[in-house]
Amino acid sequence: MSLGRAIIALVALTAAAATTAAAAPQPPWLVDPFPSVYRAPTAPDLLIRGATVLDGAGHRLEGADVLTHAGKIVAVGSRLRLPPGGREVDGRGRWVTPGVIDIHTHDGVYVLPLTDIDRDSGDVAELSDPNAADTRVENAVNPQDVAFSRALEHGVTTLQILPGSSPIFSGRSVVVHPIRANTVAEMKLPNAPQGFKMACGENPKEQDAGRSRAPSTRMGNVAGYRAAWINAADYERRWDEYRAKVAQGVKADPPKRDLALDT
Repeated sequence: MSLGRAIIALVALTAAAATTAAAAPQPPWLVDPFPSVYRAPTAPDLLIRGATVLDGAGHRLEGADVLTHAGKIVAVGSRLRLPPGGREVDGRGRWVTPGVIDIHTHDGVYVLPLTDIDRDSGDVAELSDPNAADTRVENAVNPQDVAFSRALEHGVTTLQILPGSSPIFSGRSVVVHPIRANTVAEMKLPNAPQGFKMACGENPKEQDAGRSRAPSTRMGNVAGYRAAWINAADYERRWDEYRAKVAQGVKADPPKRDLALDT
C-alpha cells in the first residue's frame, strides 16, 4: 500500500472510531428525567436612583443608581439615564443588594402554616429506608407553598430545596427560583448543578433507633455509607465496561438500572 493510501485509510479509520465513540450512551445518572422549562419573565427597564448599593464584591456605593434591562443589571453608577418607557424608583434611604441564594431550604416540602395537621402532609424526607438516594425532592415540592412568595419578598432569588436529614442518604435536591408557577419544572434552573443530601450522626441515629433497625449508632452510619459507596463504585465500573463495548461496536446489554446507585 502506498503512503498516500495508508494515510487515507488511517484517517478513515480514525473518523469511524470517533463516530463510534460518540455513539456511546451517556451514563444514566447524568440524564435529567425532569428537565427545566423555566423561562425568564419579561420586565420593563428599571432605574433605581440614589440608593446605598452593596455590590456583593465588598464595595459599598452611596447614592448610586442601578439600571436593569430585561430583568438583568446592566449598569451601576451615578446619573444613569433611563431609556424611554422605563420605570424609575426613588432609592434614597434604601438599600440595594444582590439577591440572596439560599443553599439549604425545605420550602415547598413543609406546608405553611405548619400546623399539627399539616405536619402529616409534609414530604421532607422518605423514612422507609435509611438509604433513600433513589428519591428526588422535586417530585414532592408544592409550587403553591406561600414560603416561595415570602422568600422572594425578602430578597431570596434562588434556593436549593433539600430533602430532610433522617435517612443517611436522603436523595437529590433541586435548585429553583421562588416565582409563581404551576409546576416545579417552571421554577427549576436550567442545567443547575445537582445536589445530594447526606446526613451524619444524630438525625439518622435517632430516627432508626426508634425503628429498631440500622443505623442506630454512629458506627452504623459509617457502615451504611461505606456499603453504599462500594456498591456504587461497582455499578459505575459495570456501566464503564458496557459503554466501552458499545464505543467499540460490540453488542452488549446495559447493566440493570438502580436509581439509588445512579445517585
